[in-house]
Amino acid sequence: MNEKIPRAALLFIIAVAVLGILSITDSAKNFTYLSTRDRIGLLAFVLFVLLSDIYRVQLFMNNMNLSMSTVATFGAILLFPKQCALVAIAAFLSDVIIHKPIIKSVFNGSQWAVTTFVSGQVWYMLRNQTGDTYVLTPQEFSNTNSILIALCCAMVYLLINTTLVATIVSITENVNIMRVISTGLSGIIVQFLIQPALGLLIAILYTLNPISIVLVISPLAAVYYSLRNFDNLRKQTLKTIERLSDILDRRDPQTDQHSIRVAHYVRLICEELGLSSELTESIVSAARVHDLGKIGIPDAVLLKPGKLTDEEWELIRKHPEYGEDILSPLSAYEECLSAIRHHHERWDGMGYPDGLAGEDIPLGARIIAVADTYDAMVSSRPYRKGADKPDALLEIRRQAGKQFDPKVVEAFLKVMENRAEVAMPISINVMFDKQANT
Repeated sequence: MNEKIPRAALLFIIAVAVLGILSITDSAKNFTYLSTRDRIGLLAFVLFVLLSDIYRVQLFMNNMNLSMSTVATFGAILLFPKQCALVAIAAFLSDVIIHKPIIKSVFNGSQWAVTTFVSGQVWYMLRNQTGDTYVLTPQEFSNTNSILIALCCAMVYLLINTTLVATIVSITENVNIMRVISTGLSGIIVQFLIQPALGLLIAILYTLNPISIVLVISPLAAVYYSLRNFDNLRKQTLKTIERLSDILDRRDPQTDQHSIRVAHYVRLICEELGLSSELTESIVSAARVHDLGKIGIPDAVLLKPGKLTDEEWELIRKHPEYGEDILSPLSAYEECLSAIRHHHERWDGMGYPDGLAGEDIPLGARIIAVADTYDAMVSSRPYRKGADKPDALLEIRRQAGKQFDPKVVEAFLKVMENRAEVAMPISINVMFDKQANT
């Protein structure tokens, strides 16, 4: 690791790690009270968590890693509440196997242990259990009370997990914790509605006959395999298109990595505005390829060192439409086509290609417009030297309400004052990387 982790973040990670070790230690001591069948069953759950967490799938809709490990974890909580924290060992090992930084692996495994341990204790106590052994029977789920307790346990599980992860993200990225939570809210809801329910089903099937779990795992594995194939195809498509965009930027040495820089500014603006992770990723994807349509502009025009003629300007102004046409057949870009088409519209309606004004311009396009213009201003061209950053920021401010959305300008200026020059922290910088253990 090259970046320095903030001291507050390091202290928080150490505290969570200590609690995680204590949780795992307590579960390990209680492991001896399980029957031979349940010992094998718990170890099978640990293996399930390990494999499903290694072979996770990234969902494009909210940049979230999907893993069936939460299903197995919640099932273990219901079946083995006094020993369930042992599944966190699999969480730690999976991160190590896929070569995540050790500090991140320690935090993820530890917060998983704490979350699982507390959730297991809640389930155990609310069921009025005593002693070191716990046997769950199918009949216990025949009454509404048990279902409500399981629901309460799931809420505790997600609350603790979300709070721990949101806290470390807030500290490392210097972002308000409520903004971090709200940004990942859609992912939290999806996880709360689906994965604990599947975990409950697995627990019920286990009480009937452990072998019957295959009835759930087999279709889940088939769906999971299909999702992974789709995810690989999507990633290959995105990488190919982004590489084409980067090659296009390199046609002119003065614009090399322009799209990468614009996407970086766009992400920071979206975070400053408090947009959801789903919307943020859509706009960032659009920013990465916003100038792809310039592939249809001849080099004689695109790289012309002097002033363009009216006819040449008309040709340049076609590139947003060209970009939309190129990307429209690809479902991965379906949600961001409007941002690509309209990123040269102006707040006062004097832009192109459609002369949209105000909030009729898609939000993504308004955000890209500010980032794109700023990067163009500070970058040198064959016919002019790049503007100094303070002068460029002053011009951006002047154009608020004219060329740009005033709210976007305000967010961008805050970003440039506070965070634009700060590298993304490497410790826990992926939004909700282990939120709800997905």
